[in-house]
Amino acid sequence: MSSITKKAEKRTTGQQQWEGQLAKEKRTVERKVELGKLTLSDPALKRSFKGHKQAVNCTRFNPFLNQVVSGSNDGTVMVWNFKSGISPFRFVGHKGPVNSVCVSPDGKTIVSGSGD
Repeated sequence: MSSITKKAEKRTTGQQQWEGQLAKEKRTVERKVELGKLTLSDPALKRSFKGHKQAVNCTRFNPFLNQVVSGSNDGTVMVWNFKSGISPFRFVGHKGPVNSVCVSPDGKTIVSGSGD
């Protein structure tokens, strides 16, 4: 069996597992709706952050450290903590607007992208 065939089989198996999980979750949600157990609350502003000098272009959550990371037209990346009393971190280095930010799966590394 060629390596291409093996890779295709792995993708097919993974896709089948994903589709099965998706179908299971869909049935669970549908059942909750049918039973009237699913309740959605109105969205509410929990907290606002001030610190960027220009418009914010991108944000990402870091669930491991209870943080939000944002990138702005002012060329900075900010890390905002949900815990009160902890000051935000400002990273300066880009010469142009920050267009993207990403948090690694383990939550320990932040990457930012800019056109500069």
